[in-house]
Amino acid sequence: MYKFILALIILSGVKIAQIYEFAGEFGKFSKAMSFSVNPAGNIYICDADNNEIYKYDLSGKLLKSIGGYGTEASYFDYLADIHSTALHVFVADKNNNRVQIFDKDLNFISSLTRTNNLVTQAGSDPVNIVSPVSCVCSPMEEIFILDSENKEVLKFNFSGNLIARFGSCQSGSYALSYPSKLLITQNSLIVLDKTELIIFDYYGNGITRVKLNEATDNLSVTSDNVIILNSREKLMTADLINGVLSSRNNLNCYGYEFEKNITKGMIYKDRLYVLTENQMLIFNKKKAE
Repeated sequence: MYKFILALIILSGVKIAQIYEFAGEFGKFSKAMSFSVNPAGNIYICDADNNEIYKYDLSGKLLKSIGGYGTEASYFDYLADIHSTALHVFVADKNNNRVQIFDKDLNFISSLTRTNNLVTQAGSDPVNIVSPVSCVCSPMEEIFILDSENKEVLKFNFSGNLIARFGSCQSGSYALSYPSKLLITQNSLIVLDKTELIIFDYYGNGITRVKLNEATDNLSVTSDNVIILNSREKLMTADLINGVLSSRNNLNCYGYEFEKNITKGMIYKDRLYVLTENQMLIFNKKKAE
């Protein structure tokens, strides 16, 4: 049974919505697209307009920034997504048709690009990565890239060898139509496809499709499988059990009024971090009275 809890706590069978209160903000961005928090508590934010990546600590102190417009290593042309692990940072450099890989201190390591002669175990032809809009990495250091042009997921090992590709029309009932984001959980890969969540295992086998009933822009997961879905103006909560979405509610955030510019929300150690296009907002979890 595949079960994910979306920003809800289940206690003794009773669902209790979490309440968060505004505590502060940091950063000044032009068009922040996404962010990721690694196990050490470092926050990485990518800005598509400025073509820059920023590294902050949990208090909002800027530790490092890299980037600028360009095609060379550590330069970007429209940063669409960012994902971090304990040791690495992965960024979808969309218009340069590549995913760049950095260490946790944002030192360049390598990139997967359309000009690489990518060795593949899934076929003999070289593979082009075209307009990647999202990327994640599994605990086994397998890199998943969402190719928006070909509407498929490409799976590589850390050496750059293609292991599998799925989500195209050859995936049958699990074919992607309007894929925009990837999310990796402890045992599955979730593709946000407009008003659906299409769920695969790590091998690319389809598990289920889940209707959302409304457009969703982003999603995130915590270490204990709490998932948040967000539109541009609100963060939503629900239970996802055996492919059925139920108990859908808005996540309660007090002390701040969103202006239809939310790009992503994430819970980390009892704090809710909400990235807008221009800044990062921090909300503390309200203690039970």
